[in-house]
Amino acid sequence: MVRFSHIISKLFSIYIFQFTNYDNSLYKDELKSIERFAVGVLKLGVLLVFLNLLFITKNHLAPFHFGKLTAFRIIISVMVFFYVMLLYLDKEKYKPRIANIGWALLAYSGIIVITSVAGEDIRNSFWGSIERMGGLYNYLFYVVFFVILSGLFKEQKDWKKLLGLSACVAAAMAFYGMGQMLWLGDFFLGDQSVINRPVGTTGNALFFGTYLLWHVFIFGLMLYFFKKRWQRILFGALGLFSFIMFFTAQARGAFVGLLAGVFVMVVLLAALSRSRKVKAISLATIVLVVVVVGSLFFLQDQPFVKNNRYLNRFSDISWESGTMKTRLWTWGS
Repeated sequence: MVRFSHIISKLFSIYIFQFTNYDNSLYKDELKSIERFAVGVLKLGVLLVFLNLLFITKNHLAPFHFGKLTAFRIIISVMVFFYVMLLYLDKEKYKPRIANIGWALLAYSGIIVITSVAGEDIRNSFWGSIERMGGLYNYLFYVVFFVILSGLFKEQKDWKKLLGLSACVAAAMAFYGMGQMLWLGDFFLGDQSVINRPVGTTGNALFFGTYLLWHVFIFGLMLYFFKKRWQRILFGALGLFSFIMFFTAQARGAFVGLLAGVFVMVVLLAALSRSRKVKAISLATIVLVVVVVGSLFFLQDQPFVKNNRYLNRFSDISWESGTMKTRLWTWGS
């Protein structure tokens, strides 16, 4: 393994020799070694970022957020150093390649910057709070992480592996949530006596449900990407389990997002697909979504709905519900 001090000295030497007539082609092998080392460090950093989602500091005031986000910022800071090194070695190879969805994300980031600066309390908007460690400062680390990923992973196979890694971490979090539901010991941190809903390693049932919702769709992509039978069985089983845990989180906002996302997706499929089979399935799914939504609202006062904690919670979606009121008050203040 190339020593870090050796890498720095070689880079410094090459940088100095650029301003002289010295033939730095002698350093070609060293440059390749440095490049491989930097790429290895960045890939390790990506792995740690995803595994970091499972990190909890039990003895801290905010055990689900403080340690996790502190570690995240440290990892990204180290990754920035090595990514800049790669850009110096081969700018064309490692510069970010951002597609339309990436530009949309950057535009959204620009809006967040503007609203944070123009907010009532710019200090709180920038730094966030110690409980959640949000704010613009933390969000900028996400943007930097996205840029590094765009420059490091250019091929579809790389993104398949990345999504597969994310899906495996989501499955681990879902199992952790099951441990919380079943009260399997102190290892499964989470006060279920208050909310009786799993929170995973996010510390919040809504965060947990939304995170699993994203990965339900990612598991669907895994079934499309991977063709081997054992892979499909594995990802199918993990996706189904994550879907079940998504419902146990009782995250109403994520549930509405699921219905809206499925509705928009099948409408687009029905309108754009040339396959009669796809159109028929899409139309049937649209009818199913409408029936599910209608049933939740029209049957919400029935005993079998009232007596079921899941159906009762999902049917109680209105502007007058407790959490909706507090959010509207916050947004309107």
